[in-house]
Amino acid sequence: MIAMGKGKASKAARPADLVLLCGGTELARAAARTGHDGLINGSDPVVVRDLQSLLRCAPHSRAVIICGELAGVSSYFVERLIRQRAPQATLVRTDWTRGPTGPARRRGRRAVLRRLRGAAAVTH
Repeated sequence: MIAMGKGKASKAARPADLVLLCGGTELARAAARTGHDGLINGSDPVVVRDLQSLLRCAPHSRAVIICGELAGVSSYFVERLIRQRAPQATLVRTDWTRGPTGPARRRGRRAVLRRLRGAAAVTH
């Protein structure tokens, strides 16, 4: 009976090698595989296409690579879910936009527009 317990423990430790690829297109997932080869480290990543599978597998995985939205759910919400449900997993977002987004980006855009309007108002 003790040997059975040891066998189960080794099988339970094995899913720690699990790497999840979720969301995005097939092309985005292929790019994530090649771009994060060091993180994948020879293991065969599992592609997750729905939220239930992600929530079931993420707590047992060592890394989750988000390639885009998952089944109509934004990648930002998927990231929040993973951080709550699987805090031990390394989280990588391959769909990040470069530069500021949200209010900071709007403030920068407003300043540029003000300068352009000011320059357009000057008569030559």
